[in-house]
Amino acid sequence: MDDTIKGKQAERTLMWLRWADADYLGARMLLLQGLVVQGTVLANTAIEKYLKSVFAYSGMEIPDSHDTAVIYAQLTHKHPGDLALNPGFLRMLRKAYKLRYPDELNEGFNISLNQVKTLTQLDRSVLEITKRFVMASPSGPIPMVLERALREKNMRFIANNVALNPLQAADLFLKPSHCHDLRNNKGIVMEAMYVAYELTDDLVFEVEGFLPVSDTQFKLGYSPILTPPGSTPAPPAPPA
Repeated sequence: MDDTIKGKQAERTLMWLRWADADYLGARMLLLQGLVVQGTVLANTAIEKYLKSVFAYSGMEIPDSHDTAVIYAQLTHKHPGDLALNPGFLRMLRKAYKLRYPDELNEGFNISLNQVKTLTQLDRSVLEITKRFVMASPSGPIPMVLERALREKNMRFIANNVALNPLQAADLFLKPSHCHDLRNNKGIVMEAMYVAYELTDDLVFEVEGFLPVSDTQFKLGYSPILTPPGSTPAPPAPPA
């Protein structure tokens, strides 16, 4: 993906990028506010559309799928070594997409989501994909979403963005962050919303939610902060 494209191919690519940028912004806003399930579901559609924009950019047929892991596998099969995303993150997004309809989850389905880990990998993935586009209009080069955000100082994209500022990752992972665990246990949907802190930026996303310890005990995916009733530690601050 090195050549500048123009004309119909560029128009088609920009259409997918515009859709992806909108979902990316929505996902960031939801995640920054601690709405982990909703933000992760929208993160899946954002990455899906960014990957489909690569298909459009390369002149390939766009897959008829919402499965980001499958779409990425198809892309890397055709262009090996050209794009480096985290497969575990994409598989986690695929599972999270099913949370739109919790009543349809299969027995044994489980997932554990974390606000900071999802946000940081979403930002890294978007940068990894979009930095490969070279596009132009009659007035000059067309900047991608994060380049535009830096130029315009758009805090909706810049706030807590470790892809743009890797130095803030260590501090961000030490702060409290929202978590959401879910498991379909014998037809009963178990959910827990809690806050954890001092996480590790280990790039591991396939964390088991409500891991069975015994017939009556389960372990959460992340270690919760124990607080007095009615109080919750502050999550990472959203942009002003």
